[in-house]
Amino acid sequence: MALEFNPYAAPKELGEPRSADGCWRAGKYIVVPAGFDLPDRCVKCNAPAIAPTKSRTLYWHHWGFYLLILINIVVYALIAFFARKKVRVSPGLCERHKLRRTASLVAAWGGLAMIVVALLTSKQLASSDAVGWLCLVGLISIIAGVVGARILYATRIDASHARLGGSGRAFRESLPAAPLPRG
Repeated sequence: MALEFNPYAAPKELGEPRSADGCWRAGKYIVVPAGFDLPDRCVKCNAPAIAPTKSRTLYWHHWGFYLLILINIVVYALIAFFARKKVRVSPGLCERHKLRRTASLVAAWGGLAMIVVALLTSKQLASSDAVGWLCLVGLISIIAGVVGARILYATRIDASHARLGGSGRAFRESLPAAPLPRG
């Protein structure tokens, strides 16, 4: 029986499913080898993850590239874009941490809306102090929301491994310790 090609079918993922057996902990970080993924548990509290777990791409570049901002932010943006390394992981979250992340995202978008409304109605407000305070509260809300919504972040990525931060202690302790180097 010949295989038929359907050009209207959804694309299928190539290759084997990624295994979660190769991850380990290294201090307060998780190390994920290339070709592996995270276990299907909440990366914050180690509870069973709520399906479906969304796959995310994390980016990293050496901290020295930030010095290029002193020269020109456009130069930094271009060089950092081309020099960055990426890894694809599927961090799981339990229901409690998904709700917390959703609340953080709502706070960030609410802060942005607060700034837009304050700037659009600045002529109607009696004092410019009110606009300044609303914009400040909106900015704080955006920063707190973005930081609270972050699941994991890359601290180093190379050709064979990705080191990720932001996981909870219970999740890290469920992973094996770093393997001994082969000698």
